[in-house]
Amino acid sequence: NKEHDELYYTKKSVGGTVRLSYPVIEEIRHYISYRYDKVKKLEDIDPTYEYLLSEDDKNGGLTSSITNTLYRNTTNDYYRPTEGSNCSVSVEYAGLGGDYHFTRSKMSAAKFFPIYKDTVALMFKLRTGTINSAKGDKVPDYEKFTLGGMNTLRGFDYGGIGPKDSYGNFLGGKQMVIFNTEITFPMGKVPGLSGVIFYDAGNAYNERVDLSDIRQSYGAGIRWVTPMGPLRLEYGKVVHPEKDEDNGQWEFTIGAFF
Repeated sequence: NKEHDELYYTKKSVGGTVRLSYPVIEEIRHYISYRYDKVKKLEDIDPTYEYLLSEDDKNGGLTSSITNTLYRNTTNDYYRPTEGSNCSVSVEYAGLGGDYHFTRSKMSAAKFFPIYKDTVALMFKLRTGTINSAKGDKVPDYEKFTLGGMNTLRGFDYGGIGPKDSYGNFLGGKQMVIFNTEITFPMGKVPGLSGVIFYDAGNAYNERVDLSDIRQSYGAGIRWVTPMGPLRLEYGKVVHPEKDEDNGQWEFTIGAFF
């Protein structure tokens, strides 16, 4: 049950996801997931921008989709790997009933290198994605790619990177690319406590990827594996912030590490 405040309207939605997986061969698993996402009629629409929204946008709609994913993991540790790799390829099709038809494809690949006594590690990670309409339907803006936040480009607002309209409202992109690199290292003798230094780069695009238009950030933080789950506290600083954009920000989360 989610509520998201956009610049000129409020979007509420309800839904859920069911996922099953099984091993294909050693180190490779196949995931199948079903997603149900019902967006309610938009609320608190600013009359100044209402003309930008179609009737379909304002009335909301149902996305019913199935996703197939192949995932391979050869890392030596779940929480803080120092060697090995993990990669995944997924294809989502929306059109199992519902109001929208589109196909979304994503790829992710990460490689870890031990650089000092198997305690200090270097990571490189690349992610790409594309979404295309099917059966002549329009892809809803909220299904498109917007980046920013703890799990994409740190230091930026969540969903604060991507194509905008003439008023500065984010519309989302049909293509995206993200590159992350990190160095992780233990901190003192506290079990499970480690530090991280990172650099992030990427963007979302309307039609084609333009590597000359890449947003960047860098920063540092700490991570701690605790009995209640992994904790992350990280600060990202934006390189060349745009007008009305923060120079950087702290972020905290409980859950899986990057």
